[in-house]
Amino acid sequence: MQGKGYFCVISLNAPGTLTSNSLPMIAGYFPDELMPPYGYFFNGKLDDIGIWNRALTQQEITNLYNNCQLSVSTQPINQSVNISNNAQFTTAASNPLSTYQWQTDLGVGFQNLNSVGQYSGTGNDTLTIVNTTLSNNNQPFRCIVSSGSCTDTSSAAVLTVNNNVGINETSQENLFSVFPNPAQNIINVKADSKLIGEVYSIYDNTGRVVMTGKLKSQNIAIDLVNLSGGIFMFFIGENMKQSFKIIKE
Repeated sequence: MQGKGYFCVISLNAPGTLTSNSLPMIAGYFPDELMPPYGYFFNGKLDDIGIWNRALTQQEITNLYNNCQLSVSTQPINQSVNISNNAQFTTAASNPLSTYQWQTDLGVGFQNLNSVGQYSGTGNDTLTIVNTTLSNNNQPFRCIVSSGSCTDTSSAAVLTVNNNVGINETSQENLFSVFPNPAQNIINVKADSKLIGEVYSIYDNTGRVVMTGKLKSQNIAIDLVNLSGGIFMFFIGENMKQSFKIIKE
């Protein structure tokens, strides 16, 4: 092995519990009972040794192979706001020229966000969620930072939305219902007469508007046949205070 360079990453999930002891940890040594008491030693320099308490992802292994030094230097932190207020999450990367992509998980895994609807700054270091609703409560966010072929993922931060509205506004939360849910191709919306004439919007899990319309009566049917299966947010009113989560099968 003298004079030969190599790269090796072993990543696995092993059952059981690790126990501590006073024995020294040895790197670059392979014991061999046929060569007592020494075995084989690596004849060279070990310039970088890392130990993780979890299995690395394929991207993390690739980053190590490419000698990536990029890392998230500022993690986003949990935010708590009152309903209808704005919320912000901020992160930073070790490389000031890094690019950013915010993601959220609405029940189908983390997906990239677009700067539409409630969301802005999805490609910057600061994500803004405007006019929060109770549907945003306990919603997780994280950010992917990139520089060339190197990437790193921030920890997830959770948005908590507090319902501190008055009695009159609280009663507004039940001014409409959507059924069936989950739905296949058609959803029925039953709304209070106060909402007739209001505009409704349907957003996908990236925050993109996929359908809009107007409530022309207290009972309307909306065709979802052109939408792919997934989780969507249904909003009524320009200020989006009326919201409902729908699932299309």
